[in-house]
Amino acid sequence: KAYDIRGVNSGVKYAYYAPCDVKCVKTIPSYGQAIWQSTNKVRFANGVIDYCTLTTVHDDTFNAKVGQVIKQGVQLGNMGTKGYATGVHCHIEIAKGKKNNIYKNKYGNYIFTPYEDEVLPKDAFFMDNTVLKNWKNPKYLKDVKVNETIYKTTTPSEGLNMRDKSNLKGKILYTLKKGTKVEYIKDVGTFDHYVWSLIKYNKKVGYVAKKYLK
Repeated sequence: KAYDIRGVNSGVKYAYYAPCDVKCVKTIPSYGQAIWQSTNKVRFANGVIDYCTLTTVHDDTFNAKVGQVIKQGVQLGNMGTKGYATGVHCHIEIAKGKKNNIYKNKYGNYIFTPYEDEVLPKDAFFMDNTVLKNWKNPKYLKDVKVNETIYKTTTPSEGLNMRDKSNLKGKILYTLKKGTKVEYIKDVGTFDHYVWSLIKYNKKVGYVAKKYLK
């Protein structure tokens, strides 16, 4: 449920601002990344009342410090390309409740993992005069159609493992070889820096990582 948000004009490092009063609880300066938590419970756009945790990534001018408190409407940072990024943007993830769980995967990437408490931006923020476009980006995705050959990922070591969950901790149900015929159901989102699809194979439903995103 993460979103990459750019400005009206590509390549411009637009500023972004605190949606509520927030406190910085963790930073990864090499990625231009900070995790912010609301100082009090807030009302989400979907009506939920709870603490809000959000992480922002890729700020080239990063200077956030743990313990720093930013008031609502005050600038948090700037869009950028620091860390693994293609084009100037702000990567943002939102979760319900107080979260600061970051882990480092085997590729050396730091991953923010709110999982079941993650919230879509449209369900978290009140956004006036804003239209959110489909998250799918054809530059990264190649859909697996019904009865079409599955395509290998960019990480052969992962193979085409069909898992019971859409993350790398999911139990492997099958290891699918290139050329395996499957029934494509739908794309489910980006987790652990992979784009995941829900598929059906041998009468079982599971998830495959279609593409590794840097």
